[in-house]
Amino acid sequence: MKALCVGETSSSIIQERFQFTKDKILLRPSAEQLVTALKEEWKGLLPYNVEQQKLNVLYLCGNQRRNELPSFLSVNKIPFYELCVYETSSASFSSFSSFSSSTQSRLLSSQSPDLIGQRSDVWVCFFSPSGVNSISQSEEFKSIFTAESQVRKAAIGKTTAEELMKVFGSVEVVAESPNAPSLVKAIQGFYLNDN
Repeated sequence: MKALCVGETSSSIIQERFQFTKDKILLRPSAEQLVTALKEEWKGLLPYNVEQQKLNVLYLCGNQRRNELPSFLSVNKIPFYELCVYETSSASFSSFSSFSSSTQSRLLSSQSPDLIGQRSDVWVCFFSPSGVNSISQSEEFKSIFTAESQVRKAAIGKTTAEELMKVFGSVEVVAESPNAPSLVKAIQGFYLNDN
């Protein structure tokens, strides 16, 4: 049995909790890249023949999953059982009523420690498209992303970056791999490339 994973965090959890070794995990940073890897891995099995082959897939996902993987499985007639194991929901912004213009001013003028050069920018890091949508529904939060504010936006991956572009029209950096260290590295690279 092999585990198919999108993202290193999922892979780590599967290794730890289910005792899978790395050689039993097919890991890619996106569903799109996972489908490409599966085409290569399962080359001898496709097109799939239910009578001759025994391939079953348990597809663990969230309620806002992307369609690449289930579409690939369906098109190739590979039987799979989809199990939603978590639900993504937006935060209630009523508890953020204190996020007033004075709070915004303090945030945007803060003299945060500067690790690179002389700049002291404010970064907001987005870890999912649903996080982008959640923020975009709050006028208080959305208002800090004006051209004048110079708040910088960072995305954990390509899908989140696409959503940032759609909602806010810009994103300064996108992590190469969908994990926090890669996101930090992308932000550092932003300064090293002298933007």
